[in-house]
Amino acid sequence: MKNTNYQGLSNDEVFCTVLKNDETAMRVLQAIFPNVKMSQVLLNTAGCEQDKVNGPLAQVVVLDEDEKKHFYSLRMGKESDNLGRLGRFCKSKMDMTMFRLIGEDYFDEDCGAVILCGFNPFGGDNSVKEVSSYRSTKDPDLVLPGQCPLIIINGKGEEEGESSDMKSLTHVICDDYSLDEPLAVLLKEKIIAANKKLNLVK
Repeated sequence: MKNTNYQGLSNDEVFCTVLKNDETAMRVLQAIFPNVKMSQVLLNTAGCEQDKVNGPLAQVVVLDEDEKKHFYSLRMGKESDNLGRLGRFCKSKMDMTMFRLIGEDYFDEDCGAVILCGFNPFGGDNSVKEVSSYRSTKDPDLVLPGQCPLIIINGKGEEEGESSDMKSLTHVICDDYSLDEPLAVLLKEKIIAANKKLNLVK
């Protein structure tokens, strides 16, 4: 961006304004969960849920091409956050939403709690791109059933093998808008619009 005074997704108001657009929320989730062929957003709480300790949380329910529901929560992590506590908050809110919408049988539904970090949350020179709890140690691609995985994405991690959408997302959460990829361009446009709407442009 030419104007370096624009606030990025780490700004709570910008995050909520950008993510409450259904198309944008689905595009971001599709980058994180490429194997889920998303077709429609059924519920989007971005901007509606505020917590004095943990800040805003976007909970998004999407429908895939086979008309199966998937439940996700999104939060921008900050360097001052206790990521362990924030992860527990995101997962517990996800459980509450699923119980409210489905009932006691919600454990069989696909879900994920995602924390996006525009910094290295793992410290030092650690270049791990993503960690996810409740995965099999023998088969890392296997998410153990009956759980809501917590996924922490390191925007400063290795990019080798990433899709263009995932690379776009990790650049944008680090306030890098230099990529000319479709998702990067979309998020840049939405962030600029949010800054103007919220009168954050100086």
